[in-house]
Amino acid sequence: ALAWSADSRTILTASFDHVCRLVDVVTGKTLATLTGHSRSVTACTFAGDLATGVTAGADQNLRVWNLAESSLTRSLNNHTAPVVALAARPPMDGLGVVASASEDHTVRFWQPTIGRMVRFARLPAVPRCLGRELGWSVVVIDKFTYAGHPASLDGLRDNADFRLVQADICDAARMNEIISSFAPDVIMHLAAETHVD
Repeated sequence: ALAWSADSRTILTASFDHVCRLVDVVTGKTLATLTGHSRSVTACTFAGDLATGVTAGADQNLRVWNLAESSLTRSLNNHTAPVVALAARPPMDGLGVVASASEDHTVRFWQPTIGRMVRFARLPAVPRCLGRELGWSVVVIDKFTYAGHPASLDGLRDNADFRLVQADICDAARMNEIISSFAPDVIMHLAAETHVD
């Protein structure tokens, strides 16, 4: 895993050798070596500034680092399975927030500089990627049959990175129009309509 710093001068790396490194992009020099994970490190991010890094891995822990001193600030350990992804939200009201996705079917939201878990969401599938850091947008296509409930997406409607399109995926012409309009990098089909009486 890799994460670019906000100034694009350094990258934070995560690797299977249990070590993370802060690397100068221009010189290729390792500026900091971060050790502390007991298993593979699978994700890393900057926590809203250039001084704080967050790493996570197969040991189910997040580690918060002071990058200038190459020192561990704290460990966050609420996950019950390996952590597979991290994404940082720019600081708002003084504190940055980092989201962590885990094989325990949860996404947890942290204020890493104070070591606090703010909330979590349990998902029906294992989340593999978090798009906020990458600037991704999400387009949800739903036919909204008797089993669909548009109100379940109300919390997302005001998000500029979210679009809801009511359409039938069996309508090839409409799907071509939507794909041409949004030009997605990834398409995931998660629909399953079931009915039990």
